[in-house]
Amino acid sequence: MKYNFDKMIDRTQAISVKWSPEQRQQMFGESDIIPMGIADMDYSVSPAIANAVQKRASHEATDTATLSAEYLQACVNWQKRRNEWDIDPDWIIYTPGVNMALVCAIEMYSEPGDNVIVQSPVYYPYYDYVSNRKRNIVLNPLVNNDGHYEINFNELEMLAGQSETKVMLLCSPHNPVGRAWTSEELTKIGRICIDNNVMIAVDEIHSDLIYSPHKHIPFAAVSEEFAQHCIICTSPSKTFNLAGTARI
Repeated sequence: MKYNFDKMIDRTQAISVKWSPEQRQQMFGESDIIPMGIADMDYSVSPAIANAVQKRASHEATDTATLSAEYLQACVNWQKRRNEWDIDPDWIIYTPGVNMALVCAIEMYSEPGDNVIVQSPVYYPYYDYVSNRKRNIVLNPLVNNDGHYEINFNELEMLAGQSETKVMLLCSPHNPVGRAWTSEELTKIGRICIDNNVMIAVDEIHSDLIYSPHKHIPFAAVSEEFAQHCIICTSPSKTFNLAGTARI
């Protein structure tokens, strides 16, 4: 299917966090500024997706839906085709977005007053997810080595070793530094967290947006042990420009 990525779409009259004049005025103090603070793609949704949404909306009843076998199999096939990772449909749980899944992971595996490891600089809502749940943010800042960001593993091991530390939020691939973590790096992270009984919540929402020769490696695909010690949070919203469907 041919796709026109150069088509211009006027989103200023839409309920858009990125483009509505009211939101731009509130966020930046200017109603006509060019916004670059949110990762919405400025191209139209694939016709196949739009047609499917319109077909569903035309149905006379919008009752509570279930996760169909077709939906689950599509998730299984995507991970196999894109990441060479074999998953079971029974592993899949639906949440209304990656953000909600991360919050659920924090609430499930920690208590108020516990520590949650965050690797800064990172997608800014992470801090709210932790602090709003009355957990403590413990920073493991990434190291900028001549423009190539790396993990301070010595510090990570020290933080994970604290008895109050219960969860680590791992952004993989990392937003905003753009790192696709290697198998060796993921193995080090997993080993440190597992040895210290720290649950890993992995945000893999950008996993399909990787430039060659780099490759995304699902954290849970590193080993069966790792798969038992993490929650993988992923979504097609970035790949297919579907973030707004969460609010339809």
